[in-house]
Amino acid sequence: MIPFASEVIDSTVEEKRLKTNKENNFNWYRWGPYLSERSWATVREDYSYNGDAWNNFPFEHANARVFRWGEDGLFGVSDAKQQICTNVALWNGKDERLKERLFGLTGHQGNHGEDVKELYYYLDNTPTHSYMKALYKYPFTKPFPYKQLIEENGKRGFEDKEFEIYDIDGMFKDSKTNDNCYYDVFFEMAKDDENPEDLSFRITVYNRSELNSGELYVIPQMFFRNTWAWEVDEEKREANKPWLEKDSNSSNLINVHSQKYGERKIVFQPSPGVFAVDENGNPLNEEDEDTDDDIEPELLFTENESNLVKLFNEKKNKSEFTKDAFEEYLVKENRDSVNPKNRGTKACAVYHFPNIPPGEYVTVRYKFTNDFKDSIFQAQDLSLLDEDAFDHVFEDRIEEADNFYWRINPLPINEELRKIQRQAFAGLLWTKQFYHFIWENWYNGDPNIRPAPPKDRANGRNKVWKNLYIDNILSMPDKWEYPFFASWDTAFHCIPLAMIDPEFAKHQLDLLTREWYMHPNGQIPAYEWNFCDVNPPVHAWAVYRTFKIERNLYGREDRVFLEKVFQKLLLNFTWWVNRKDTEGRNVFEGGFLGLDNIGIFNRSEPLPTGGTLEQADSTGWMAFFALQMLNIALELAKENPVYEDIASKFFQHFILISDSMSFEYTVDNSSGELKQIIKQNLWNEDDKFYYDAISWGPQHRQQIPIRSLVGLIPLYAAMTLEPHLLTKFPNFKKRVDWYIENKPEIFDRNVASMSKRGVGERLLLSLVSKDRLKSILERMLDENEFLSPYGIRSLSKYHEKHPFEMHVNDSFYQVKYLSGESNSGMFGGNSNWRGPIWFPTTFLIVESLQRFFLYYGDSFKVECPVGSGNLLNLAEVAEEIAYRMICLFMPDKDGIRPILKTNDFKPEIKSDEEQKLDVSQNESSIPINKELDTVENISDQESSSSPMSMTSSSSTSAHNSNKKESCPDSNDDLSCTDTATGSLNSDSNEDDIRKGIKKAFEDDIQKIQRKDVNRKKEKEEEIKPLDTSYLSTDPHFKEYITFFEYFDADTGRGLGATHQCGWTSIVSKWINDLALSQMKNPRKTRSNSLYSTTTATDSSSVPMAADYGLDEPNKWLMSTRRKSAKSMVYFTGTVLELTEEEKLQHTLGGAKTGVTPRSSIAEASSMKSSSKQKPSSIENAHYFENEVIKKLKDKLRKMSVDSSKSSEDDDQDSELHCY
Repeated sequence: MIPFASEVIDSTVEEKRLKTNKENNFNWYRWGPYLSERSWATVREDYSYNGDAWNNFPFEHANARVFRWGEDGLFGVSDAKQQICTNVALWNGKDERLKERLFGLTGHQGNHGEDVKELYYYLDNTPTHSYMKALYKYPFTKPFPYKQLIEENGKRGFEDKEFEIYDIDGMFKDSKTNDNCYYDVFFEMAKDDENPEDLSFRITVYNRSELNSGELYVIPQMFFRNTWAWEVDEEKREANKPWLEKDSNSSNLINVHSQKYGERKIVFQPSPGVFAVDENGNPLNEEDEDTDDDIEPELLFTENESNLVKLFNEKKNKSEFTKDAFEEYLVKENRDSVNPKNRGTKACAVYHFPNIPPGEYVTVRYKFTNDFKDSIFQAQDLSLLDEDAFDHVFEDRIEEADNFYWRINPLPINEELRKIQRQAFAGLLWTKQFYHFIWENWYNGDPNIRPAPPKDRANGRNKVWKNLYIDNILSMPDKWEYPFFASWDTAFHCIPLAMIDPEFAKHQLDLLTREWYMHPNGQIPAYEWNFCDVNPPVHAWAVYRTFKIERNLYGREDRVFLEKVFQKLLLNFTWWVNRKDTEGRNVFEGGFLGLDNIGIFNRSEPLPTGGTLEQADSTGWMAFFALQMLNIALELAKENPVYEDIASKFFQHFILISDSMSFEYTVDNSSGELKQIIKQNLWNEDDKFYYDAISWGPQHRQQIPIRSLVGLIPLYAAMTLEPHLLTKFPNFKKRVDWYIENKPEIFDRNVASMSKRGVGERLLLSLVSKDRLKSILERMLDENEFLSPYGIRSLSKYHEKHPFEMHVNDSFYQVKYLSGESNSGMFGGNSNWRGPIWFPTTFLIVESLQRFFLYYGDSFKVECPVGSGNLLNLAEVAEEIAYRMICLFMPDKDGIRPILKTNDFKPEIKSDEEQKLDVSQNESSIPINKELDTVENISDQESSSSPMSMTSSSSTSAHNSNKKESCPDSNDDLSCTDTATGSLNSDSNEDDIRKGIKKAFEDDIQKIQRKDVNRKKEKEEEIKPLDTSYLSTDPHFKEYITFFEYFDADTGRGLGATHQCGWTSIVSKWINDLALSQMKNPRKTRSNSLYSTTTATDSSSVPMAADYGLDEPNKWLMSTRRKSAKSMVYFTGTVLELTEEEKLQHTLGGAKTGVTPRSSIAEASSMKSSSKQKPSSIENAHYFENEVIKKLKDKLRKMSVDSSKSSEDDDQDSELHCY
């Protein structure tokens, strides 16, 4: 992927740790950030009869109630099985409770669903978690506004901006004094260089106020996850119960007794006095004799048991001491709440700083270790750490982390981009979590806990997933908002994960196909709210991409992994074909598909119109799936010819899908002659776009003309075949030739370009022909439709003024362009696919354009943006889209990052009539009875006679007619569709599920009505919006990046989950690609900001997005035209993870590209060989690591691109492999 990558493999200390871990010499993965950030209100902890997870285990219970399936906490660390846990609690002396976990609104409280209401940032992390760093911003001049956040958000409706904690004056910034009002709490963990069981922790707290002093309690906690309470045998339960106890000789030492991990100790170092700092945060008077005395920690002990008396008004607790003891002791001053015997399953050290002056800081150090010899020494009744040696451990780990990430991306990009990438990787690693779920114990209840859960609770949620037995470390989408795995999210997580830790990425992909995850019928579980839901089939793509990334970045091919997962994916492919193609026509219904509210109807439910929904995206996804399986089969066939036949099967699948998606043909023999009748299917010839369609049988189909991402997804299914493959695999070639000879009508329609050779004599497998590709791109690259300044919209902006409307019986449905949050409660209302920009889907668009480019080359150009007059080839278009999305995180000309742009909240007071209209229109995908203002029971609708009409000016075809149409009888069709939950059993209780959905929608509508009425009453109490630009410009904010779930298509503002560090972190891959593009093809208009040869960080000269051409798109577009098409091929092959041999052999038209001079490679190889000597100590390891890094940095500074090589021509034949 990058210059000299092969020469620096395993050259860093962190890589050596990963290698050691793989060889099982040390378990560097054992300890990490594995606590969730929210275990309350999860499906796993929900034992209610109605499945109301939000209310069954609310936030208010979390401090006093034991979790069954996993712990949570602020800065949480645990072992890989979450037996021993640590986290941090804080208290400013004002709050009503300890700050030991992040607070947020439930799905019912937030006007856009659940939402964390805290400011915290992931700053650094390494794959082995040898070093971790995070930041929490803790207000101290006012009590934390729990009640205000709930009440103010409760006043707001779907169309209002969310009320955030930084909207409260004086919480982080005082508008009158412009003073900061908070502590910066930095948490760090470092592992010993030779003992990964030795963990050092350091907490540094800065008072960022210039005017106010503050009180603070810093309370590191250690506890055991409660695993004993569920044990049936009481004697066994007590025998296996671990414990913590205060050391008899040291007032600051805790002895840890664990049956699993043996004896360990945790020592809490006395904290030094308060020190003043300069403007750069450096201490001014550490040697001053007048500094405060040391702060001695006070050790407290209790049990990790529920306080049943407080929670449920029971007469007596099972344990005398309970989980909330420390909060009772400090906040409520209940001194009897802790165990005076200094023993329990939960302990803490209380550091009380009564006065931290403005600008000063305090430090807390503690160590958890199994090494009792050298790291701790006695002094009177204290156990003390050598603080110099302690801090030196952190210095070494930070240096190693710097070198590791420089090795991942040694390209000379500016420090702003490097910072974004580093924090993206950090967030990805911080969002690992121990995920525990045993279906049998969850569904039936633990045998010793009575009463048992209600039978068939929550309408039988997940009742068919009896095979689930999960206790693994998994990559989470967001550990607060989505503290559970989601299968298609995981696939995207693995792209950036493969760049830094391919072993962990492969493990994630493998796990989801193991028998304790994958259903026996082949379905991959979706997510815990409904494991039966259907997510896009991206697993095979992620598997092959991970395989190729590891091959190109690390020089390793894990064919065992590839083959093992491929075998399981065969089951998954079969499940898709059997379950989602009900009519056997290779047109798929799909269902939910992860895109929430993108359609006119809820795609997880039966249609109110009757019939089945034939989905353009579902069919496109299946074609994409087939091509990825074909890719893997051909890769495996290189060493095992058995896979040639399997490759032929997927080739056939793709051909049938590609044709059926665009055409339907039947045979008419009424005249005695067999005559083929061809009709358009999901492709609309008038609009030149793909649409979903409602089918009531072969003779009745109605397209739904909505221009959405659904119509772009067919672009994903693109793959080139190289001429040499047909020679290398004769059986596969025979099958291809048979199709070309016997099915010429398919190829004549040019759906798959098998009969036309492209650049390098390549063949193209694609759902879209050249003409259709051009038509789709004309819409996609139009800034009035899909192309946003920040990426690709999920719904065309055209629908902002031309919403698509549909009437079925007395119900009204509408799809309107919404650049930001959703205007309805569908799927919880916390996501929106009707306009905003999403990283995963755009990432696949970019890759598809790169694949098309390698077939069409420089001869196929499109106008980008439409109307600009700038013609770009498809590789340049792909780079432009990726660049726009990177700019989401870059400061603009005013220094504001688009992701942090906020919109002023000005509630609009509406009349009663307007409120009623809003209720109808805002619930755009919810059928409304206009007289009763309630949801129609879908099951009561008579679909066989339902009048249906559609209104939209998005199409010029006949489908746009406003005339009402009668839908054919659909009873037979309905029996073929999936239930609301995607249940695997045909006899599922559909009515109960529908009633549950109906009730939820009714509640949402009533909530909106109440909010609109409240707006009138509280007009005078309106909260005025604050200037929040300080989030981007304040020195203590502007360095920290937040990776949101999705983004406002018009402003770039971050939306949804605030720490969706999973798929949004794929921006790190694009940053590498962009840097590589600059190396190969430096641009004059951006070279000063992107292509930097300095490694110094100068915060005063941080480049703005405007420096990259965002405000001058014509300059940017013209600069891309200066690139050699041949070098673009080399670059495109690189970002698609082709091997060096493939890239050098298969350039545009067979020409050679500019490559690294052999002398440079030889020199780098020499450096590598000189560093192969095994270091005798960690100092030598650091020395060799730094020497290699230094030499390569010098080499990259001197490296220049020989542009003349890009224009040379050669007659060498092209042999690019399929990808």
